[in-house]
Amino acid sequence: MEFSPPAAAGGAAATGTATGQDTVASVMVDSGGLDYTSAPTVVFSPAPADGVTATGTASIDGYVSTWSLISGGTGYTSAPTVVFDNTGTGGAGAVATATVAGGAVTGLSISDDGSGYASAPTVTFDGGGGTGADATVGINKRVVSVAITDAGSGYTSVPTVSFTGGGPLVTSATATAALDDRVTSVTLTDPGSGYRTAPTVRFIGGGGGSGAAARAKLVRRGYDQQDNLYWARQTLYGKQLLVEFAAE
Repeated sequence: MEFSPPAAAGGAAATGTATGQDTVASVMVDSGGLDYTSAPTVVFSPAPADGVTATGTASIDGYVSTWSLISGGTGYTSAPTVVFDNTGTGGAGAVATATVAGGAVTGLSISDDGSGYASAPTVTFDGGGGTGADATVGINKRVVSVAITDAGSGYTSVPTVSFTGGGPLVTSATATAALDDRVTSVTLTDPGSGYRTAPTVRFIGGGGGSGAAARAKLVRRGYDQQDNLYWARQTLYGKQLLVEFAAE
């Protein structure tokens, strides 16, 4: 069986606005985008004839963007403090609060995503009267600044700025099917990466059989180790995503 590939590489593209007259003085990053794995190329609209087109370099920065609850623990009478261990991550400043229901931690709310993260910090829970809560967080990267390397010349209006490249690795998901004269289940072996919409599932081969169908579903929810469905973690637009396969 196979899955249609992700539509395109990259997450949401960064946007920026140039300032200046005749030459480019600076670029203000309007939106840092997301899912960057390397700094994108900065592209300025061409200068008029006899002018020089400006150039620049972008800088990206990592921040805490997603969370996955591994265990809610037991016995919590109030929300425990969420503690980030930033040792060795290069980052700092992430802040989150826990939510509690029925004596267990049920989720996190990230109030400050921090900056400078090259890798994800570890998370522990302190206080609240309970024990056993466990969670992980993921990071994302966005454009934070543009350094002008050549201000250009001859511009009669402010040039436009765009960013290209720097996106994440995009790979197709893979899975195996179980048979009992017909397809009875699908086991996800690789969730792939870069999906923004659910891929099409196609069954190939199988000794002449036909008619099997399945659907892939991207679900915005926390990771649940106790879930009996076939789940796989991915990140999309800064949210924690899971992939569910169910027979049609």
